[in-house]
Amino acid sequence: MSEVRDLTHWTDWTDGELIDQAAGACQDRALLECDYVREAIALNVIAPFRQKLTTLRAENGLMREALENVVHPLLYLQRKAESEGARLGGQAYQIANDLPFVQSIARNALAQVAK
Repeated sequence: MSEVRDLTHWTDWTDGELIDQAAGACQDRALLECDYVREAIALNVIAPFRQKLTTLRAENGLMREALENVVHPLLYLQRKAESEGARLGGQAYQIANDLPFVQSIARNALAQVAK
């Protein structure tokens, strides 16, 4: 039976460490010393891995921001108004407590992540 290891720290590994981990499954140690093999692992395993990780981190950031905006819609309105050089009016509280408005914040974030 194979050993189960905690790999939650894999996102902090360097490319060299990732190559070593990917190559660790290889039985032919001499093959691992070949620069061509290491470059192939870097190109075909690590590069797509890093790209996917970057995408997931960006999506995570968008979703976290959207969740904060849903939880605090009045602050969201205030930030949005300030970014446009405006100030909130008297209806801001009513707008922030309007369910369709809050749902639109979440829908917009989901649409942005789906792009």
